[in-house]
Amino acid sequence: MSKMNLEAFDKYVSSYGYDYAKKASVFNGSVYGYVEYDKLDTTRQKRIVSVLIGSTEPRYSISYVTTLKDEYSKFKNETLSLGFKLYKTEEIGNNENIKSALIKFSYRKDKQIIQIHNSLNS
Repeated sequence: MSKMNLEAFDKYVSSYGYDYAKKASVFNGSVYGYVEYDKLDTTRQKRIVSVLIGSTEPRYSISYVTTLKDEYSKFKNETLSLGFKLYKTEEIGNNENIKSALIKFSYRKDKQIIQIHNSLNS
C-alpha cells in the first residue's frame, strides 16, 4: 500500500469503508487521511489510515490507528512474529495533560521501522 499512488490508495481504502478526511502538508509532501466510523455511532472514529505521498524522506509511509484494543494487541504481536525488535519507547504529548499523551513503541528489522502508538487515556 505504501507504494501506491493516491488514486490507487483512495480506491483501495474506500473499498473497505474508509472516507476521505483531510490532507496535511509535511516532509515536502502530503499526508492524506481516511477514517472509518463506528457504524452504531457515526460521530466516533473507529480506525484511521493515512498515506504519505510525494516526500523524499521517508519515501514510503503508511499510518494506521485503531480504537479497538484487541486489534491493537494483534498488530503488536504480528509485528514481533515478523522478526521486528523493540528498539525505542518514548512518551509524546503534554505531560501535564495526561489525556493528550501517547506512548510510541518503535520496532526495527534491518532498515524497516514500525512505530505503534498507544494512547494513555484509551
